[in-house]
Amino acid sequence: MAPLGVRYARALQGGGLACLQLAHHQKDLKLVLDDQSLEVWRNVAYRGVGQRVTKLTSVSGIAGLLSLAKLNELGPEPW
Repeated sequence: MAPLGVRYARALQGGGLACLQLAHHQKDLKLVLDDQSLEVWRNVAYRGVGQRVTKLTSVSGIAGLLSLAKLNELGPEPW
């Protein structure tokens, strides 16, 4: 879930038993609220979304953007 920028996940008790069972086995999820109707999980692998850029580049349009992508010069992946 970290690559998707998800910091917290919630599950209604009795609603998605398969999801709740899966969440209990995830090493990067920590249960932070557990009551009769709701569970809330914190994604401990969350590091925020976006990234700091070290080099700014201008492009004149989509063709320039695609050229940078082909050269793998769009920057590092955030995850």
